[in-house]
Amino acid sequence: MCGIAGVLDGSSGAQWGDVVREMANLLGHRGPDGSGFVDSAPAWLGHTRLAIIDVAGSPQPMTSDGGRYTLVFNGEIVNYRTLRSDHELACLTDGDTEVLLRMLERFGIDALGALRGQFAFGLWDRELGSLLLARDRLGILPLFWTQQGSTIAFASELPALRPVVEEWQFDRQCLSDLLRRRAVPAPRTTVAGIQKVIPGSWIRFSLDGTRVDGRYWTARTPVRRTKIAPAAAVERLDELLHLSVAENMIADVPVGAYLSGGVDSSLVVAIAAKHTAQPLKTFCAGFGGPDDERDHARLVADTVGTDHREVVVDASRFLEAVAEMTKFRGAPVSEVSDIAVAALAAEAVKEVKVVLSGEGSDELFAGYPKYRLAVPVAAVGRVAAAIRVPAASMLAQRGVGGRKGASL
Repeated sequence: MCGIAGVLDGSSGAQWGDVVREMANLLGHRGPDGSGFVDSAPAWLGHTRLAIIDVAGSPQPMTSDGGRYTLVFNGEIVNYRTLRSDHELACLTDGDTEVLLRMLERFGIDALGALRGQFAFGLWDRELGSLLLARDRLGILPLFWTQQGSTIAFASELPALRPVVEEWQFDRQCLSDLLRRRAVPAPRTTVAGIQKVIPGSWIRFSLDGTRVDGRYWTARTPVRRTKIAPAAAVERLDELLHLSVAENMIADVPVGAYLSGGVDSSLVVAIAAKHTAQPLKTFCAGFGGPDDERDHARLVADTVGTDHREVVVDASRFLEAVAEMTKFRGAPVSEVSDIAVAALAAEAVKEVKVVLSGEGSDELFAGYPKYRLAVPVAAVGRVAAAIRVPAASMLAQRGVGGRKGASL
């Protein structure tokens, strides 16, 4: 995706232009198709672009007609055409960036609830002297920020904040999360003094350094249950899956898909193939040995009729990739499949710019035993140790841990 960076400084009188340009340069790998910079002191914004929609237009940072708002945006608003039509937005470009800008201009933070897609953005409001940072519902795209006195800086990746954060120290408080969860939940990060915007939330900073936090969505929001017959539920799910895949294939560049041969990626590929005039390009990674998934992927590719590619990831490639991926992630590599995804991306970029995958489906549909046993595990934690220890052992034997494979 793209890279975004910026600084807001309303007190020191310092000039941050060169620093923000350096931050954007550190994000060049995220946006090799172009870059932009706006000096709107006391705010400075930078952007590196991976052009997917409206390739020839939609430059960033993008400023509103009257000059009040300036936007740097990473991601894709998949329902941007519907929003543009429903709200009769007078757009001069054909992309989703301007739709997002005009939605924010008209509705403010209330626009966030209408957005479908993956996004992280910074919006500078010259009139109010405020900076708004926001992230998509599930936190698909990253957004890091730090506050040094009254100076606010943000970026798409941790390393891009190095020009602003003088002391770079590991946050020891996150160690338990790394060991237990293999990730550091937002808002914390592995670096002391740097935070992540919480998924489904926004932060507004003022020139004096004060901030207001808000949430526009949470997975814990109660949803009214409706009675539906099993057959009708399957039909509705099928409709939603087709809509989701079709919307995520909106692009002015070639689109492909990762394919492991598992249920999730195979279903995505089967649907995506119906929305392409030419055979869909698919990509699979193999490790060798008994867990190699390439045979399953080939079977699906042959059945669907895709243009299939394979990548073999051996031990030497794994070791080479760990250091680089750790730097970009800002945390240790926690899954073997991360290395496979990196290898797939390196292969896929030779032929396509957008890839679909089945990532996240196991979490959403409770595809691992550990999700099905989440309720009894939570209950075990509330009983006395004399009972809890043998109960936990029993649950472990029943497969609480599950196996996190390289399925994509």
